[in-house]
Amino acid sequence: MNIFKFIYIAISASIPLFAYSDQERIELAAVPSVSPDGEQIAFVWRRDLWVSPIEGGVASQLTRHPAEDHWPSWSPNGKEIAFSSKRDGFWNVYRIPALGGDPKKLTDHSEGYVPLEWHPDGNSLLAQAIRDHGGLDSERLLQVDTEGKTPDKLLFDAYARQGTISPDGKKILFVREGKNLLYRKGYRGPKASQIWLYDIAAKKFESILREDTGARTPMWKPDGSGFYYVGAKSGSFNIWERNLANAEEKQLTYFKDDSVILPRISRNGKTIVFRYQFDFYRFHPASKNPPKKIDLWCETDAERKAGRRRWYDSAWNNEATQGLAWTDDFLEMSFSAGGDLWVMDTVLREPKLVCGSTASHETEVVFDAKDESLFFLRDFGDHVGLWKATRVNPDAFWFRNDEFKLEPFADDSSSKTLLKLSPDGKRLAYVRGRGELVVTGVNDNKPITLFVSDVRPWYEWSPDGKWMVVQAKDSDDNWDIWILSTDGSREPYNLSRHPGWDGGPRWSPNGEMIVYVGRRGRDDEMDLHYVYLSAEYEERSERATKLAEAERTIRNARLPSPAPEKVKPAPPIVSEEKKWRPPSFGIDFDDLFRRTQRISLPDLRESDPFWHSASRKLAFTGTNEQGARGTYNIVFPRDFTPRMITKNTGNLPSWHENELHWMVENSPSKMIGAKLIKYTFKSYQDTDREEYLKLGFRIIWRNLRDYFYDEKLNEKDWDSILEKYESHITANIDLAGYARLISMMFGELNASHLFFDANEKHWPSWVSDNGWRRETVHLGLRYKEERKGKGLIIRDVLTGGPCDHPDIGINKGDVLLSVNGNKIGPNDRLVSFLNGRISESIELTVKRGSKERSLTVEPINYSMARRLLKLDWINGNKKETSQLSGGRIGYLHVDRMRWDDLEKFEAEIFGEGYDKKALVIDVRNNTGGFTADRMLYALQRPLHAVTVPRGGEKSYPLGYLDYPFWDKPIIVLCNQNTSSNGEIFCHAIKSMKRGKLVGAPTAGSVISVYSNETILDIGDMSVPFRGWYVIDNKKNMEGNGAQPDVLVWPKPKEIPSGDDKQLKTAVKLLLKEVQ
Repeated sequence: MNIFKFIYIAISASIPLFAYSDQERIELAAVPSVSPDGEQIAFVWRRDLWVSPIEGGVASQLTRHPAEDHWPSWSPNGKEIAFSSKRDGFWNVYRIPALGGDPKKLTDHSEGYVPLEWHPDGNSLLAQAIRDHGGLDSERLLQVDTEGKTPDKLLFDAYARQGTISPDGKKILFVREGKNLLYRKGYRGPKASQIWLYDIAAKKFESILREDTGARTPMWKPDGSGFYYVGAKSGSFNIWERNLANAEEKQLTYFKDDSVILPRISRNGKTIVFRYQFDFYRFHPASKNPPKKIDLWCETDAERKAGRRRWYDSAWNNEATQGLAWTDDFLEMSFSAGGDLWVMDTVLREPKLVCGSTASHETEVVFDAKDESLFFLRDFGDHVGLWKATRVNPDAFWFRNDEFKLEPFADDSSSKTLLKLSPDGKRLAYVRGRGELVVTGVNDNKPITLFVSDVRPWYEWSPDGKWMVVQAKDSDDNWDIWILSTDGSREPYNLSRHPGWDGGPRWSPNGEMIVYVGRRGRDDEMDLHYVYLSAEYEERSERATKLAEAERTIRNARLPSPAPEKVKPAPPIVSEEKKWRPPSFGIDFDDLFRRTQRISLPDLRESDPFWHSASRKLAFTGTNEQGARGTYNIVFPRDFTPRMITKNTGNLPSWHENELHWMVENSPSKMIGAKLIKYTFKSYQDTDREEYLKLGFRIIWRNLRDYFYDEKLNEKDWDSILEKYESHITANIDLAGYARLISMMFGELNASHLFFDANEKHWPSWVSDNGWRRETVHLGLRYKEERKGKGLIIRDVLTGGPCDHPDIGINKGDVLLSVNGNKIGPNDRLVSFLNGRISESIELTVKRGSKERSLTVEPINYSMARRLLKLDWINGNKKETSQLSGGRIGYLHVDRMRWDDLEKFEAEIFGEGYDKKALVIDVRNNTGGFTADRMLYALQRPLHAVTVPRGGEKSYPLGYLDYPFWDKPIIVLCNQNTSSNGEIFCHAIKSMKRGKLVGAPTAGSVISVYSNETILDIGDMSVPFRGWYVIDNKKNMEGNGAQPDVLVWPKPKEIPSGDDKQLKTAVKLLLKEVQ
């Protein structure tokens, strides 16, 4: 189905482009680079490079390409600018004349580069890149030839970022740690950025600045005596000056709140330029004047405000909640599509727009009891309003009206969802805020709170409107089913009372039963559960079924065959539904939850139940073991054999007699028997792009306001935060600028686990490849840096890689002479022979001693090479642990806290722990998941007995346990990158006194999140909603990492070279313990 098509348009497209000219303010530009004389800046804005005078004014566009350009850097003579660009699909390096011209490509590697700056002699660039280097981080600093001819040179084998070369070319200042903290305000901890110095000739490292507030972006002074950097010891990140000889420091800028972002300095040291908030600032260190804002403009066509036109052939609501409501006769409907509210009939099917403002997104809708009004939800981003729509011409059908009167009904500052009308039509219910279930009259808005859930509940009215059945979650993350009175006369009653998930409750139309779905058993089986609200109803239902069977049996047996002449016309068929009248009903709460029964349907996973109006048939979505879905039904009270109604599935169902009205594949539909009729249509929409992007931003802001785990929001005035950032969204903002604003807002909370992933639908990216993908492949070989003559000396062969095979037989020390017939000379770039399709075989010529031979290998990509390197590192740690301990201590590594990692952990408890006296458990760089508690079960179980089988030893039978266990000594290795659930595991080891921690403090990044919260069709965000606190001292784990019992910080180059002092310390401590 073609859900929608859209194009960006010019609002006044009929006006010639040259007719009007105006200036547009440049905001949210990035990575400024200052010319050597300090008189100009180059920067990135809207995916291209721009140049302007240092004083500001109208900027000139330097590059014009649909691909993204980034990281400009002026050459020492000021004549050229190097930059990275994705115009070949990857971040490769180019150079372009500073006055404009054709760029020259310098590199060709699919893993990309960040060109940080030129070498002082102008013959090479300092670049940052990720390749195939070992250790805990593969990011390295490379020296790249500015002519694009000679191979890249690795400056040192240690992870590093933000490098800068001293004016004499002999030293490098660089940054370690600090990833993903650019906009975060107030972080203190081991992940804070550190500044190091590397002496190129001496090949020595020196730690210069290691502060828990962070120090980053070093910039050499012109004489090399010291440097400037950005540090946060004053509160926010400001520019500081530091002398290398005596370590004296001086603060140069004094911003109180927001930070100095990515400053760059001119070669003569005269000018530093940086971004602060939304603009660039210039600063002259030699003067005593404060930084001054650089006002920048670009010439643009003032009449061209980007809009967006779409057409919809379905009720897709831009990933937001859908709405669908029918009139009583099911001949007219109202639905939401594209964030607008429409009405339509079932014959003509020409939707009429009820509410279509871009400033709000319409979602759920209901007709009132007389089909005279529509109540609907309008999402304005910062709040959701409940509004009412009526026809301007009430004598005409809804679909024949062209105008509608709109008025707010409940439009306070809260969010609202799950709008439903009571059966008698006199009340509305909805969920307000996080989980407050409220009811109000349809004529007088006086909301009353009925129930509060930890998170947004789901609910359904009882047929008489006196009760509700509610799916709600508590603080223990447990979903249960509740019954509540709508007048508040009775305390809410927990019907399901089970630690497994329960949801999707439905009240039968006759009021006598409730059905829901529950997850039970070891295999998390999803089954239907039901309960008769009175034992009398169950008995009556059983007896009525048997009575009908008895009468039918006797009638069929005794009724004589009528004579043909006496046959009378059959009476008119009266439907079962029309015979039925809703009886009054009561609820017997005594032991009600114990009367709940489970329906186990083999080979099906049930979800989304709904009733037929006669209360005998129950339909549901069933998913079989092959993943195929369909809609099935069973018949109460006893016929629980599932019958497929249709292979279609849908939502918002209403099932009366032989007709099922619902939403199928985003289309309002009717099913008669097994025949599906979709009410197809086309609706047309014209939206304002700026308003739409602001709406999405406000929804992100509101999600944090309503759900962020710290209700004080880091002591921020959250309304002011919205005002601070939203005004900088324009119709022409690019993806980088929009994401930057969101990151800046996230930074106000000083919290981890805040992510936004933009949907490129609004900012389509340019794709260079049409068809197959060209990339730099990897042979599973690594080579020595030094070259002596022809070929490359093989440094190592990756275990499990393309060349690690008996038929290939390449060894360390062999020489790679050629690739696909291309001989490798002393200055040849190997990468130029390895760009192609990953599926292509590669011919190699390899030399061992004086013997040459030809081989064919199947290459891998660099991601796989890094995975193989990590496995090599892990296996190396196992061997070293065994060697250091004389085979008495085992080692296992836990990469993340996911299901596959848990299975591996449980297996290795036995495999690596077999015949061992102790274990090293390595969670360094573990970024979390959810299995920490399950791992802990295996490490500390309740001790209540031991067993001794005949002829055996003291033991405990594994069959009695859910998990394998290890009760011998352990030490856990952790570091500054251990976070989230990995970090919870480390805190638990300390709190339970199960073993020691060795390494560096953990990150202090622990919050549970709702992931992938969809923001219309703009993107997805995470919402950190649950804080974690150490049980002993009540400290918040967010911002307070687990402190190791033995602190060991590795120095640069140690771990990549095989010198793992953290591991050696752990083995040494365990040896003392087991002796």
